[in-house]
Amino acid sequence: MSAAARTPSWSALQTAAVLLLCRMSFFFCCDLPYSAAYAKGMLTAALAETVLLLPLLILRRRIRFPHGVLWIYRIFSLISAALLAAEGFRLLVSLHSAQPALFAAMFFAVLLYTVSRPQAATARSAVILLVIVSAALLLLPVSGIRSAHRISLYMPGSFWDAFFREFRCSPEIAVLPVLLSHQKQHEQYAPHAVAVWLAGRLAVLPGLVLFGAMQNGRLTHGAGRPFFLLLAGAPLSDAVRTDGFWMLFAAGSAVLCVSFFMQIAVPPSRRPARALFAVMLLLLGITSLLLRSGYRGTGLGAAAVLLGNLLPAVQILIQRKGRRP
Repeated sequence: MSAAARTPSWSALQTAAVLLLCRMSFFFCCDLPYSAAYAKGMLTAALAETVLLLPLLILRRRIRFPHGVLWIYRIFSLISAALLAAEGFRLLVSLHSAQPALFAAMFFAVLLYTVSRPQAATARSAVILLVIVSAALLLLPVSGIRSAHRISLYMPGSFWDAFFREFRCSPEIAVLPVLLSHQKQHEQYAPHAVAVWLAGRLAVLPGLVLFGAMQNGRLTHGAGRPFFLLLAGAPLSDAVRTDGFWMLFAAGSAVLCVSFFMQIAVPPSRRPARALFAVMLLLLGITSLLLRSGYRGTGLGAAAVLLGNLLPAVQILIQRKGRRP
């Protein structure tokens, strides 16, 4: 694998922060009603992903991708960036944003700057955002514990919808082999980064869904996005609401995560202004196509699993056969 595709300067916390924010960005955009079945499906899928990642962690030091294979990850990253941008626009529309088209234009204008920055800047920004959101999440149970109703956990929900949605909304799994192909002096970086990322996936998000289920009660698809319904039911106080903060955070997280995927999609050695502008136009075109077609990521989870687990294993087998006399 070329040195340009590596991220040896990233720490475990920085890598985990980027991965967690990618998953949370899709989580904010989710329209599946919160329920105990949703939390169970999410937790089960995260556990399955953990098992699937074990071979990757064991064999990570042997992964070396040729230039041609890297282009598969770059194309997938471009599609993931476009899907996240499309989901963010749908979120704006569902929240009755005053000018969603103007916001989308500002979003892509900001991306022109953030994508051109080094990957290390994205990693540092991710840690700052993760610290902020961690503090904000701690306030939710404090402000909403009195209005939570455990009986709402018995409302019906679809386990399998949540299970497959979790895979579909976790495209960061596919780029893990690229991130974990690092230099030898950073060997402890991989397991620590994945451990922090999985801790958030296994504990924080399912717990947030359960808390939201107790808050949202009988609310269904037509009532809005579940996470923002949770905020409406659990204000910080009678005079202070946090909806604006979370909308701002969701937008910032989306910008960072789309930038992250685009920085993988665009080779670092090929980022002159014209090429970068052309790739951003391509991203805009794909995003528009996804919005018009109504595509929500069907098949993306299977592709992420194949790229994150099967392709590295196949590549290692090919390398072993090539070394035999």
